[in-house]
Amino acid sequence: MRKAYVLLLLLVLTNCAVKEKQKGNPLLPVNKAAQDSIVEKYVKKGAWKYPIFAPEWQLYLDSAIRRDSTIAYLYQQKSMPLFKQGKYEIAMPILDTAVLLDSLNWIDYRAFMKCIFVKSYRSALQDFALSKKLKGIHGYVMDHSYDFYIGLCHLQLNEFDKAFPYFNACVEYTKNKDGIKWVNHLDLFYAGVTQEEMKHHSEAIGYFDLALTNYPGFSDAEFYKALSLMRSDNGTAATDWFLQSLKDFDAGRKFNEGNSKYEPYPYQVNELHMNLIRPVLKKGQ
Repeated sequence: MRKAYVLLLLLVLTNCAVKEKQKGNPLLPVNKAAQDSIVEKYVKKGAWKYPIFAPEWQLYLDSAIRRDSTIAYLYQQKSMPLFKQGKYEIAMPILDTAVLLDSLNWIDYRAFMKCIFVKSYRSALQDFALSKKLKGIHGYVMDHSYDFYIGLCHLQLNEFDKAFPYFNACVEYTKNKDGIKWVNHLDLFYAGVTQEEMKHHSEAIGYFDLALTNYPGFSDAEFYKALSLMRSDNGTAATDWFLQSLKDFDAGRKFNEGNSKYEPYPYQVNELHMNLIRPVLKKGQ
């Protein structure tokens, strides 16, 4: 806890120092119009004209940073393709600069990158704790709540008893606010996965069923429901759900997060899972 407060103080002081430097140095005036013009020229009409992995993307961002090295967004745009190429050691210091320049806007994005891409879960937990202090406990980043990612971090650290309350909080918050049909299927899916890891098979199946109500044919939920049934000594039903999962997986009804094509999410079902069960299911038919 003390370390989190020290990090928060560091971020605030760094932001203040940047602003003071801009305020006191006539060569670095605060000029939002000029900064917007740089983003327009070098990012929107420059880098964005090319695929994210093209060399031109980085060249345009480098040119923009030379024009104004205090625009945090430029560092985020420069780091993003590197993360998606798995070049984490190069990408993270660049993203750190964005956070130091503008912690309010980019601390939660860095937490997301640490959780999903870098898989540095304890460090991600620190960033999410800071994000809640800076932006509120019900903040969202990349289409999910902070609690969702905090739950993922604990899940990946095998801290299942800590993970479940966060996924459950996601479910309950949306259910109470908008109704159960508006709960994100992944909140329900991971609540089920966590229950299954704690060997609460019937509870896990309940969550997988809710996930399937909100995303019919979601092959990942079907696969883990089959596992729960198998571990509950219900082999016939398990086989039926494995077959359904395989059918829906092959039909493309699977994990649908935008970044999952670059980095697999925890417990995401892939071809390896399916190739392991294909011959067994075929033999049993």
